[in-house]
Amino acid sequence: MKKTVLVTVAILLGFAIQISAQEKDTVRIKIGNKKIIMFEDTDDIGIEVDSLDGDYDIDFNDLKEKDECTDGFEGHWHGFEFGFNGLIDADNKMPSSDAPFAINMARSWTFGLNLFQKDIPLIKDNFGLVGGLGMQWRNYHFENNVEPEKVDGQLIWNPNEKHEFTKNRLQATYLTGVIAMEFQTPVGNSEHEFFVMAGAYGNYRMGSNLKQRWNEDGNKEKNKIRDDFYLNDLEYGLTGRIGIGKINFFANYSLTPLFKEDKLEGNWKPVTVGITIVGF
Repeated sequence: MKKTVLVTVAILLGFAIQISAQEKDTVRIKIGNKKIIMFEDTDDIGIEVDSLDGDYDIDFNDLKEKDECTDGFEGHWHGFEFGFNGLIDADNKMPSSDAPFAINMARSWTFGLNLFQKDIPLIKDNFGLVGGLGMQWRNYHFENNVEPEKVDGQLIWNPNEKHEFTKNRLQATYLTGVIAMEFQTPVGNSEHEFFVMAGAYGNYRMGSNLKQRWNEDGNKEKNKIRDDFYLNDLEYGLTGRIGIGKINFFANYSLTPLFKEDKLEGNWKPVTVGITIVGF
C-alpha cells in the first residue's frame, strides 16, 4: 500500500515538471518572504517560486487544458489553502507543553497554492478521480525557548538562556501532489455542489530553515539558519475534504514522521487542518 502511494504520487508530481527559460508575461504574488511568479504566453504556462531556499521554475503546460471528456465533473482541489499544523505520536497525542519541541499550534500555519488539477469522471457528473499539483509552505512555531541542533546524528533541543525569542519557528517548502476520489451532488436548485473527497497526498521538501527573532537592548534582532534539521525529504499521507461550493474544510494526516527515523525520540507525524478557497 505505501509503495503504491509513493509510486502514484511520484508519477503525479513528475508529470509536468521541466525547466523553462522562455520570455513570458508574468503575474507576481508576494506571501511573506516568498515571491510566486505565474507566467503565460502563447505556448507555455507555469510558475516560478523565488524563495530564501532557492529559485524553482516549473512548467505545467501539459496540465493547461482541462480534459475534454470531463463532461461537467470538476473536482475541488485547486485554490488557496490556509491551515494549522500539529504533531501527534503513535497514540494520536500531541507533545505535552513541557516537551522541548512542543508546538504552538495557533502560530504554526500552512499556506498552500493548489495550482493545477486534472479531473476524470467515473460515474456521470457525480463521482470521479481528481489529481493535482501545487506548492505548500509549512511552519512549526516552538512553544518553548529552545533551538534544534544536529549532534552526532541526533536532533537535540537546547534551551536558549541568552535570548527570549519572540519568533522561533521551523519552516519548510514543499512541492505537493494529490490523487483522490470525489463524490459530489447539487444542493437544491443552486449551482453549488456538496462534495466529499478522500485520497492520498505526497510532498517533496524543496528547502527548510529556522527563523528566530528577539529583542535586545531595545533593538529587534533576528537569525536565520538554512538546514534540513533531519526533516524527511519525502512525505505521504491521507487527505480528506468536505464542503459546499468554493469554501471547504480539509484535513491531512501524514503516514510518515516529520523527522527522519532515529533522529528524534518518538515517531511524531504531521497533521494539518484548515480551509480551502476553491478556484482563483
